[in-house]
Amino acid sequence: MRWYELRQSAALSSQCGSFVSGAFYVCQQGTFAPDAAYRWMGSAAMDGAGNIAIGYSKSSSSVYPSIAIASRTPGMPAGTMGTESILQAGAGAQTTYNRWGDYTSLRIDPDDDTTFWYTNEYYTKNSPFFNFNWSTAIASFTAGGSTSTPDFTISEAPTSLTVRRGSNAPTTVTVTAINGTNTVNLSVSGLPQRTSASFSPTAVTPTGTSTLTISANRNAPLGTYNLMVNGSNGSTSHPSPLTLTITQ
Repeated sequence: MRWYELRQSAALSSQCGSFVSGAFYVCQQGTFAPDAAYRWMGSAAMDGAGNIAIGYSKSSSSVYPSIAIASRTPGMPAGTMGTESILQAGAGAQTTYNRWGDYTSLRIDPDDDTTFWYTNEYYTKNSPFFNFNWSTAIASFTAGGSTSTPDFTISEAPTSLTVRRGSNAPTTVTVTAINGTNTVNLSVSGLPQRTSASFSPTAVTPTGTSTLTISANRNAPLGTYNLMVNGSNGSTSHPSPLTLTITQ
């Protein structure tokens, strides 16, 4: 995401360090790319205190198109943004239609000059039909509050599952927020052949829970396996171990 701050000033700017009388000039600029995910459909706004926020769509080979934001305060180093937050996790991908929606808009509330309002599109599920049938999310937030990085803890109960061939077993995954309420996307790794896993729901807004169900095929290999339940809020990831035993 490429962003710029333009100013029109007749006085010395302590932040920009320049004097330009009457004309617009670039106070600062930056590229927000904290990881290798794609970010597009951007929009930016500034509140009355000089806090800047950007909103956009985010996607990768492992992340469904989601709605994300980042913001900065005047006290931060020029050209930098704070931690990314996921406003709405996607639950489906677009596979046939060659245009992602039309618009995205971030605006400041004229009533208080503090509240940012953002709207963008996302998918609630995968479907081979109606690949242009987006859902719309509208969210409000403020910038310049806590500078702590949103974080979370993740755990399961029980931490050990025994699944007979041809059946399944559930465990409850609990996500607890620390310094924020970003949506946490869940996944599991280390599954043996002929087994599968499903989360309900696949994303949790802390604090919350999800049911993880492990299913074993009738020909699944017998034995005990060490799985890893993974949670990611877009900026922080945490694993939690889960033991799976497949029996006859």
